Amino acid sequence: MRDTFLGLNQRRVLELKQRYLDGKGESFIKTEDLILIRRIQDFMNSSKSIQVVFENDIYSWVHYETVQEDLPMIFPSVVSLKKRVEKLKKLGLLINKDYTVTKSNALIGNGFKNPGKYSVIRLSKDCKMIFDFSDCKEGFYHEGVKGQHHEGVKGQHH
Repeated sequence: MRDTFLGLNQRRVLELKQRYLDGKGESFIKTEDLILIRRIQDFMNSSKSIQVVFENDIYSWVHYETVQEDLPMIFPSVVSLKKRVEKLKKLGLLINKDYTVTKSNALIGNGFKNPGKYSVIRLSKDCKMIFDFSDCKEGFYHEGVKGQHHEGVKGQHH
């Protein structure tokens, strides 16, 4: 097995999926959820994300329209994306808070364009573990994630 796929630690993804089983032995966490988590993490690290410190944690305001436009094959509408985000919040993988921006709030000039209530999110500790590569084997670099190793295709040289 490759150590990483889509920039996620596959072993840790499998462990996470095992923790979230329904009564029939199927995981509540689907591939679409993992792709969304990956995209949210990327967006949170991009210059398009607005970050705020709220209750001693860093949260990000993620522009759902941009995420949906990036993944229309998976999320044909913003409504379908928001439903998936809601599912991940219910599972405890995403944590959100309402953040109020007022006219006097200094963040208006630094990201938020209008006063109002914004939903800001962060990844839970369980969710962040799928981005931890400390247990990956030494070997070939994953082509898509600089600095992250994977064992390659058995018997094939890269």
